[in-house]
Amino acid sequence: MDKIFAPLDVNTKLSQSELYDNSAFYSVKEEMRKLTGIEEENQIDWVKVEDLSYEVLTKYDKNLQVLTYWFVARLYNIGYQSILDSYFTLKGFIFKVNINPSHRTSRYFDWWIDKTVDWINNNIKNIERDDVKHYIDEIKNIEKNLPNGFSELIPTYKILNVLESRVLKQDSSVDGSVTELESIDSDRDTQGSCCQVKEVTDKNSDENHQSLGNPSENNKLLKSNLLELQRIAEKMFTDDISDTKSYRIRRIGIWADIYTLPIAVEGGKTNISPPDINDKKVIITLLESKNWLELLRASERKILQYPYWLDLNRYSYMSLLELGYSNIAEQIKNDVYQFSQLIPEVRVTEFVDGMPYADLKTIEWITKKEKKEKIKDPGRKIIKSKKEIFIEIYDEAQTSLEIGRIDLALCQIELIIIAIDEYKIDEWEPELSIMFLELALEIYYKGKKKSHYLSVIQRISRIDPNRAMNLFRN
Repeated sequence: MDKIFAPLDVNTKLSQSELYDNSAFYSVKEEMRKLTGIEEENQIDWVKVEDLSYEVLTKYDKNLQVLTYWFVARLYNIGYQSILDSYFTLKGFIFKVNINPSHRTSRYFDWWIDKTVDWINNNIKNIERDDVKHYIDEIKNIEKNLPNGFSELIPTYKILNVLESRVLKQDSSVDGSVTELESIDSDRDTQGSCCQVKEVTDKNSDENHQSLGNPSENNKLLKSNLLELQRIAEKMFTDDISDTKSYRIRRIGIWADIYTLPIAVEGGKTNISPPDINDKKVIITLLESKNWLELLRASERKILQYPYWLDLNRYSYMSLLELGYSNIAEQIKNDVYQFSQLIPEVRVTEFVDGMPYADLKTIEWITKKEKKEKIKDPGRKIIKSKKEIFIEIYDEAQTSLEIGRIDLALCQIELIIIAIDEYKIDEWEPELSIMFLELALEIYYKGKKKSHYLSVIQRISRIDPNRAMNLFRN
């Protein structure tokens, strides 16, 4: 692995123009382009990608994008053992090749981390629990020792979140949470019950909820849960394209933490990179050939990668109409309309290269919806308050619980818990807060989350001690 960041031989080193004509570089790029189409990761020859990437890095050019290809290829070829190797190699590469943090390098890191998280989600059952905990500790240590600028640039928290969540799930499945909860004597006197709640909750709350109230940790937790929502939505969509919930959940996952436009660089341009040219070609080809099913699949999946590319939503809308799912199509149009009402300028804003977030047809599509809403109720407030949004998520969580989707309900209720802390709902609207927390109790109970359950009881007791006591007894 030392050869990856060792100096290149002057006889083989290539300039940028020569590199693009190099057969190894061309072949690895060609293989990786499959990811921008409708083929899955298992269609890629990962051994070929690993070998060719290594050849490019050790003979021709210290190309950071190719390095991330090599990381992901080794992950598919070797397994989770390569994750630490990748971090160690990256650390050496940064120091010895002398690369600088920039917007372009952040795109490569984002891609590498996202692909690693996808792989972990699909293969976590094959990783021993002790190995997971060891990897968490090692990755945290490496992250601390990265040069200035790189720790913030590399979204390592995504990997740590998914690993830590798996450890917590394994721990909760081992400790028999529901059985232990049911064994607590509900006939104890009031003082005894409160002591039991306080003693157990304080301990578990310190260990498992120390992040609550910390804005930085809350943001990380929020991002982790939104990513989990995206993952669940993708699975539901893959299983059944007619599943209405998958479309709503996907858009909650990508838009729930977008409150303002990205940083403007000049005019209507922002610092957001445009969609990859190959991604655009795939979408346009499917649209022109009227391959509605594949256009729907490609558009919905690319929305996860390009949340600001609003045209994708219109392509999904068109495809669903053609496939006979007009109710889902209208739901998507409504969701896009609501998003554009929260950030009205989003429809006339551009990517960094000048490509608009929404083309003229998409702007017209949204505007027609806007006119219909105004005709229906001219005096109606179009923009939803945060309270309305949280109640919508509450309703979604309740529905998920009723249909037995505990995994989805857990993600949704975590968003509500974060909202309670972020906006101090328990202080300003205690009854609303209790309504949210009572649903959280039921979800955590059925999800066998003992420490979370007890922590919520304690939170309710701070607002209404009598209600907490009755809930605990029942």
